[in-house]
Amino acid sequence: EHKGTTIVTDSITSTGLAEFIKAHGGVHRRFKRGYRNVINEAIRLNGLGQDAQVAMETSGHGALKENYFLDDGAYLMVKLIIELSNAKKRGEELQTKLLLPMMLMLGLVGEYMGRMYVSMNSSPQYVIREIVGNGKEETKEK
Repeated sequence: EHKGTTIVTDSITSTGLAEFIKAHGGVHRRFKRGYRNVINEAIRLNGLGQDAQVAMETSGHGALKENYFLDDGAYLMVKLIIELSNAKKRGEELQTKLLLPMMLMLGLVGEYMGRMYVSMNSSPQYVIREIVGNGKEETKEK
């Protein structure tokens, strides 16, 4: 979609991914691990005038420039489903070259969302900073 764009990934991505990105007209930029690190690097590159549309970590975290680099798996998943639908409407066969990367992305996003669900349901979703009262009226004896 954005020929020549830089795709920022974390440092443990494979050479195969770099070759795939290059074959599709992109530039691969490996950066340090951590989803916030790859997002910050993409933002930094854009600030320097180097187009970076995608920031992706192997754990499934991903962000797009068009979505203000929000780490939003649901947004990515919907984008992929829309692209699959548009390809079908255009009469394009969903070739292995197109379908496999999309399915991989859906899998990564699905795993990410699953981990998010487990994380949210097995740990407190809020922290109590202060207890003001216990709901019972206390009486003071004189």
